[in-house]
Amino acid sequence: MKLAIKKRPLINIFFIICFLLNSGYCYVLKSDFYTLASLFIFGCVIMGYYGVLRKKFLNREFLSHPFTLLAIFVLLSMFLHFELNIFGTYFRQIFVLLIAVLIAQNISFNRFSKVFINFMFIVTLISIVAWILINVFSINLHLPVFDSGWEKSLFTEYQNGLLFFVHTHQPYKLMGPFWEPGLYSSMAVLAFLFLNNKNYTKNKVKLIQLVLTLGIILSFSTAGYLLLLIAILIKILMNSEKKISLFLFFVILIFLSVSVIYSDEILNYLAKIMPNVFGKMVNGSVSKSTRMNGPLVDLSIYINNPVFGTGYIKYLNEWPYIANLLAVESRTSTITYFIAVFGVFGFLYLFTIIKGVLCQQEINGYVKIFILFIIVSIVTKEPHYVNLFTITICSYLAQDKTIFKKNYNM
Repeated sequence: MKLAIKKRPLINIFFIICFLLNSGYCYVLKSDFYTLASLFIFGCVIMGYYGVLRKKFLNREFLSHPFTLLAIFVLLSMFLHFELNIFGTYFRQIFVLLIAVLIAQNISFNRFSKVFINFMFIVTLISIVAWILINVFSINLHLPVFDSGWEKSLFTEYQNGLLFFVHTHQPYKLMGPFWEPGLYSSMAVLAFLFLNNKNYTKNKVKLIQLVLTLGIILSFSTAGYLLLLIAILIKILMNSEKKISLFLFFVILIFLSVSVIYSDEILNYLAKIMPNVFGKMVNGSVSKSTRMNGPLVDLSIYINNPVFGTGYIKYLNEWPYIANLLAVESRTSTITYFIAVFGVFGFLYLFTIIKGVLCQQEINGYVKIFILFIIVSIVTKEPHYVNLFTITICSYLAQDKTIFKKNYNM
């Protein structure tokens, strides 16, 4: 039986707070105390109620879920690599995986997505208002300021608005409550993608789409722009007749092929008209090399440990050296991270995403390709291995074949 939380606002608020704190909330850069505390409390509540009291831990559906299997191997990995001294790191990953499975199996995706979309709409609207006050009217909001404590601290100073943050040195980039604009744009694109007319009226759908689109535009995220464009194309394809949809698909493929062939010319032109967005794509920036070469770092580590992976400590020890050789600044790819740390069992993460999208029943094959591209891109361009929201989305994909609905309003 799925849990109905429509008339339980306190449960909604509790879920939102716990999810936000464990899904890239910006303040975690300063301190992860609230994140870890909320994960522990949330995990005890979810696993205690569903797992123990309602005996879901003994349910075949729970035991056979790919993320349950991955969580079991994460636990075994701690013993295989003799890393009991960092058991907290392992249990954090296990908690995220098991919470995601239990939520996906006990709360309908329809309800889960509606709460998420409403939240993204509200924080985006608040962030846009703050953006206008700061960047258009030059108003100082006098928000508390904190530094992430990273080595390059001059570039990691933030103003804290609780539901929105402002990067002190890049105030023109909207980032909502998340730790960077790219992550905000990823969340907004997912909300845009899940939005459908079965939960909202036509006018409200258009309003939410408008606000999310404006938020993504103001994030100045290059990947966000591309993924938003693909999300819009998906909506168009899903609203078209089969023959028209097939024609549009081939037109889009031709357009993308031409874009790849003439990518240098296109990027140079875009960099001239929007340097804040596309300049990093042509100037050999660390941001570009990090996203392009980040997966290669993980795969280089995986090659030497193909069966059981490296475990956490060896991974963290080997990563900096290879990353320095490839001009990679930080970990980004969730897919290759799981593979490097947990070996062949780490492929369960990628397998879950691919199978989950391809098994969706209400969309055709070429729409599935674009949706798969969006999800894989998101979990490749940012670290999502302990991002509770994206892990939960992937968990839903593993068992719900009707996540993506046909009747979308544009």
